[in-house]
Amino acid sequence: MNKFPVLDLSKFESDENFNQIQFQKLQEEVAELDFAIDRDDKENTLEECLDIIQVIIPIILQYSKESIDKAFKYHVSKLKSRGWNIKNYVMVLLQKFTIDK
Repeated sequence: MNKFPVLDLSKFESDENFNQIQFQKLQEEVAELDFAIDRDDKENTLEECLDIIQVIIPIILQYSKESIDKAFKYHVSKLKSRGWNIKNYVMVLLQKFTIDK
């Protein structure tokens, strides 16, 4: 199983502009993804997709597990209501963790 790293951004999360900073990073990564797709660069396209996920994770993790679970359920029902068929699922396991130093 692949494990996606969660970066320690605790020193930045207290910044009142944290979400705006993450959004700016997201825009930069989306532009890099667009460039990779335009060049038909498959390897870099995948790398940029993972970079986008990396930027989004800290934003999502600001919410409680219950809020995230509720949002996932709503998202799936929204997709189905728009006529999408669910082909498969990617499992997302959210758990609290500590880092030993």
